[in-house]
Amino acid sequence: MTCPSPPAPKPGDYTAELIRLLPTSVSLDPSVAAEDAGLLSTLSNILHGSHTQSPSVMAQTNLVLCLVRRILSQNVDMSNLAEQVLDLLRKALGCARSMVEDCCPWHQVANVPFHIICVLLIMDTRSSLAMLPDAIQTVGLVASIYDTETMREAKRTAYLLVLLHQQRRKDDLAVFSKALADNQPEPRMDVPSHNPTSFSNSDDHAWLEALVADLPSLRDADLDEFLNTDMTGGPLFLGA
Repeated sequence: MTCPSPPAPKPGDYTAELIRLLPTSVSLDPSVAAEDAGLLSTLSNILHGSHTQSPSVMAQTNLVLCLVRRILSQNVDMSNLAEQVLDLLRKALGCARSMVEDCCPWHQVANVPFHIICVLLIMDTRSSLAMLPDAIQTVGLVASIYDTETMREAKRTAYLLVLLHQQRRKDDLAVFSKALADNQPEPRMDVPSHNPTSFSNSDDHAWLEALVADLPSLRDADLDEFLNTDMTGGPLFLGA
């Protein structure tokens, strides 16, 4: 006995789009091991799939979120696909809002925006974090329409996750501030004689501001690229 062929697409019907996602969904069973290259290839294929209706986009996004979390948990580099992932997540948030406003009963309207927040925090890039206001607003909108204890708890948890991430960043900034305060650079020896010998904090950093002004290209320098580049010209890999 053979399985029947997938239904042919019909205008306005996204059944075939959902069915195409099933094999990948089955392959993500936690008991099934997956190669890094296979996960990236699968993610790329799902991202490039055609999904024309909002519920279909939500199902596509749900699968992408599962793939991304597994990829990131295994420390696999997905930087080549990161922007495509963010584009889809942004699209899914818009779909969630429109579906809620239209009172469309689709369960992924509730869980997908919440898990988008989790993935944005895990990705932890400037581009991903810039999407947090949109994602938080979407979760709040869903909770206001579907006023259940589960959604209220999801909203509270989402706020708490972002708050904890913010606090961690504040702690990091405090470390940087202390490092700079404890290690002020020595003033230049060629300062004019009429300047006082005791310099203010702004004077201490005047030499740095002058350097940046003299070298405009420093303003556009990629700090991450600089920190991860070996001074001999090759990439610097930290850790084993």
